[in-house]
Amino acid sequence: MLGFSDRQINPLRKTLYIPAVNFAAFQQKSVTPAGTIATTAGTQKAAYSMADIKGASLYTAATHDNVDQAAINTNGALYASAQLVSDVVTASGVFTLGTAPDFARNVAIGVTNDSGGNLNLYEGGTVYRVVGTDINGDALTEDITHTSTAGNKAVVTAKYRWVAGAKAFKTITSITMQDFGTKAPAATLKLTAGPGTIIALPRTLKTPAEADVLQATVTAAAYSVSGKVSTANNTVNIGAVADAADFAFVYNTADAGATAALTGTAIAAESIIISAGVNFGGSSVPAEVNSLGMMGVLMVTAADDIRTFLRLPMEVNTNHAINFRVHWTSGSATTADTITWKVFADIIAAGGTFAAPTSVLDTAIAQDTVTGAWANEWTEWGVLNGGTTTTTILENGAVLALIVELDAFAVGLSESKYILGLEIEYTPRITARTGGGMIYAAERRVTAA
Repeated sequence: MLGFSDRQINPLRKTLYIPAVNFAAFQQKSVTPAGTIATTAGTQKAAYSMADIKGASLYTAATHDNVDQAAINTNGALYASAQLVSDVVTASGVFTLGTAPDFARNVAIGVTNDSGGNLNLYEGGTVYRVVGTDINGDALTEDITHTSTAGNKAVVTAKYRWVAGAKAFKTITSITMQDFGTKAPAATLKLTAGPGTIIALPRTLKTPAEADVLQATVTAAAYSVSGKVSTANNTVNIGAVADAADFAFVYNTADAGATAALTGTAIAAESIIISAGVNFGGSSVPAEVNSLGMMGVLMVTAADDIRTFLRLPMEVNTNHAINFRVHWTSGSATTADTITWKVFADIIAAGGTFAAPTSVLDTAIAQDTVTGAWANEWTEWGVLNGGTTTTTILENGAVLALIVELDAFAVGLSESKYILGLEIEYTPRITARTGGGMIYAAERRVTAA
């Protein structure tokens, strides 16, 4: 009879892969009774991003209201193409609308002079009323006033001016010149309407304050929101952008407490819970990765983390090491940028008390380096030594409590950083030996070049 040593029959190691978004807990639909429901104020992190947006020019009142410009503002005629003032007046001040907004953003009203001679704006204030809805579908109205004086009302031929509002419209029902009979610009000037650079946040800022915005990127580059946040309108000015730009924000939000009376028949709770018992720590939040329609967890500051517990496969050989590596990506193209991930892991036996793990790996995950923007990045393996638990404890219902932490990153790595998943590698408990399990650890698969 042929005989085989344990090393000869040991199989390859096995791996588990846990997507980072599975570290999230979700509950869908709650009890809706007849009567009164009271909600209380709370704090959450929100992520908001858009891709392939329409470009827009940055508006500055001192520059664009009453100083002639060589070109129309970017996409300045998108919402309403150039219309003679006389035609707008004939229509009782109502603009003919064109393309709808691509998302909730402010509106810019433009003036074009292509008449061949100088023409005057109204000396005083011409008001343009925009009516529509905000980012949440609620009714919204704004009066945008274009003010001119005797000294600056003349618009030279082949020149442009524009004025922008401060509120963000998701939809536009109408744009109307108020007092069109008495305060209109010259009849042969042309009026336009298009998008501005102010975008609405879907959730209310917590404080509200500029500091509530934790991270911002515009066109995949870090963006400073200093002086760009309006707490009155819950908006951020993203500055001048070209077509196909993108933006992403992570911010603290708080829902105000409210009491509301509901009518109707009570319905039973219907809940869907995915990966129960998990959480995010620090400023980490699920978010779309680089406008790809795929999700990761955005890590903002050092010590941000994701947490969960899981049941290890029954075949794990507890005599041998369990290895961990982090799957990640970032918007950085700087190959000198570094990042360090840390894994905490504790075995919680059946009957034991759940607690956040505090034990670091016996061999820490080495510092990793960026290979390219939005690259498929993997760290080296960190190691939890064999003998940390026993087969009996594992079989009786033990779980592995995990924290994956963004431990540190280079100062220059200001671009968005995402954890995509955690891979766990182990030796399976498959053997011809009675009672003892494998003497040797399983080998890692090697693929020939």
